Amino acid sequence: MNTFFRLLLFLTIIVSLFELQTSKAQNNDILTATQLVSSDSIESYIQHLENYGTRYMIAPNRLEIAEWLQNKFKTLGVDSTRIDTFETYTVKESLGLDTTTVQYNVVATIPGSTNKKIIICGHYDSFSYGDPYHIAPGADDDASGIAACLESARVLSEINYFSEHTIEIIAFAAEELMNYGLGGYDIHAANAEANNDTIDLVIHNDMIGYNDGNRTLYVSNYPNCGTETMMIASICDTYTNLSRHLWPSNEGPYADRAFYNRGYKCVYLEENFSANPNYHQPTDLLKNIDVDYCAEVTKISIGGTMKYDMQDETTSISDISLKDIYFNIHPNPIVTYATIDYELEKSGYIEIAIYDLTGKKLKVLDKGFKMAGLNNISFYNTDFKGLYFIALNLDNKNNVVKKVIFNK
Repeated sequence: MNTFFRLLLFLTIIVSLFELQTSKAQNNDILTATQLVSSDSIESYIQHLENYGTRYMIAPNRLEIAEWLQNKFKTLGVDSTRIDTFETYTVKESLGLDTTTVQYNVVATIPGSTNKKIIICGHYDSFSYGDPYHIAPGADDDASGIAACLESARVLSEINYFSEHTIEIIAFAAEELMNYGLGGYDIHAANAEANNDTIDLVIHNDMIGYNDGNRTLYVSNYPNCGTETMMIASICDTYTNLSRHLWPSNEGPYADRAFYNRGYKCVYLEENFSANPNYHQPTDLLKNIDVDYCAEVTKISIGGTMKYDMQDETTSISDISLKDIYFNIHPNPIVTYATIDYELEKSGYIEIAIYDLTGKKLKVLDKGFKMAGLNNISFYNTDFKGLYFIALNLDNKNNVVKKVIFNK
């Protein structure tokens, strides 16, 4: 074992007791917040949005909906809520569209101690084949995502959460036809770039109400967003009862491309929408979605925001990943089975092994040449009980150490 690794392992042991105490308090904060998420509240938000009949971006009721959202955010405790007005030119021949419309993003802002931002968002417009001017209920797409935004605002206000980051919770307009004209995402991201805004994380909720029977949640896996992706995945594993699935890198949704293409870190949350028979149909109704499932996904926006905001203040030695190697073990504590997710900036030879508190290597879990990007392994525990360390060694020089507890 090289000298650097021994030093890192020793320092990790020194801070372990302190870290256990501080992280427990933080986890309790996140747990308290996520337990406040109410399925009844989410159901009421979705029902109200469905009751408009349509939220098609060309329909004349879009300002009415935006004003309701603005007032709702305020009644939920976010006084600093505004409507950002913009024009967009939309051309879609098959729908007979060649028109300029006025659209409205609704932005609720929870001030932080800095101007660094975390965004929680969804879109409030809807679409349905047939007659979208009159029938496009959009309970799942995307009243469910807006319900997550509203409930996040309510919970963060209720716990009086004071953050380092300024939190923007945004209901975007004009998403459904964004391929045929600028949508609300494009406008907001472009303005943020022009204003040199520091946006550290965008959590995007789009279609988070349909349960495929396995409670599956798809999480985006954008290139260069591995750390943020795995942090959100960890929140899902720790605070929800969902079965998560990571999109393969370079695949999956890009509806938040307006942010991603400008270099902002994004994580996109979505149901298994390919299994949803009501997508863009008049049957996209509250009665056809799972409100409890939507509530579980909502916990991720809240927990992910808090976790990301906290990590600037609480990073300890055992959480430091050298050379941008992300290394996450879940669940932890480990009973019988665990998964290790890690991200490599470059391809190389790795070894992942279990060590005792003296630094003695006890078991190699994986080794060999691995490609750059996100990787994972799973393993069963049959041998250990108590506090140990799992370490990743890359090319015999870059080491990442994580504390684990085995509860055999």
